[in-house]
Amino acid sequence: MPTARRRADAAKAVCGAVSDTLEALVVFTPSGKRGRFPIGTPLLQAARLLGVDIDSVCGGRGICGRCQILVAEGEFAKHGIRSRADSLTPLSEPEKRYARRQTLAEGRRLSCSAKVLRDVVVHPLARECAQKNDQGEDR
Repeated sequence: MPTARRRADAAKAVCGAVSDTLEALVVFTPSGKRGRFPIGTPLLQAARLLGVDIDSVCGGRGICGRCQILVAEGEFAKHGIRSRADSLTPLSEPEKRYARRQTLAEGRRLSCSAKVLRDVVVHPLARECAQKNDQGEDR
């Protein structure tokens, strides 16, 4: 079975049965790793299935903030897609709770809570967030 098909099947197992026609392309920068996933797939799950390194020490419960990503907005001719903030679900309750406790800069999302709605390009920020946290900044 081709790798892309296995990723889609694994994502369906996580997200529930979704029609094959309801998939979106998810591209992670700067690695360029990409794959098609069913609508509703959490970004953290997509990242793990593609081998993209995103931390989540809280187990994806929206508590630690280590899984932050930034949605790249605009036309990406190289990937043949237009990416924008509404390519993901609206801010979830765990993200809102996190934002009340810690800093969640504008445009940043928690990949454990943000789910794919359409083609999107995202940039993981875990290392940058961790470095700022270790220095006592950004929180």
